[in-house]
Amino acid sequence: MLQRIGKFLFSTRLTGLLFVVFAVAMATGTFMDANQDTSPTAYSRNLIYNTWWFEGIMLLFVINFIGNIKKYRLHRKEKWAVLILHLSFVFIIFGAFLTRYVSFEGMMPIREGATASTFLSRETYITTTVKGDYYVDDLQQQLQRYDAVDFSPRLN
Repeated sequence: MLQRIGKFLFSTRLTGLLFVVFAVAMATGTFMDANQDTSPTAYSRNLIYNTWWFEGIMLLFVINFIGNIKKYRLHRKEKWAVLILHLSFVFIIFGAFLTRYVSFEGMMPIREGATASTFLSRETYITTTVKGDYYVDDLQQQLQRYDAVDFSPRLN
């Protein structure tokens, strides 16, 4: 059973299918944002780019590429060109996962000769502050909460 799953995960048929599904998803997201000011908008992010199935496609790509490196013994000297191609896809997808889960995305306008320590986040947040009726060391206690929201007119 495991051998059958491995054969499917490392097959070139799966690679081709993943490329087609990935291209169709990317094209759909591009056409969804065709008349918008910025790209991608919250609409296409929520419906395509930030979904579990889109990330699943990329995860299957990584599994497929690593499996094909082992299956076709691409570490041999005469196959280094193909190895570099497969590894480049793996590193690009790994970088996309790092960008998605570890980094921040936004804008930092800096004029020539100036410095800046703040940036405008891509995310829109609603800040809620609740102030308590009690004091600790002459400071009023308060709780702040930041919730990310999308105010796209095409989303509920």
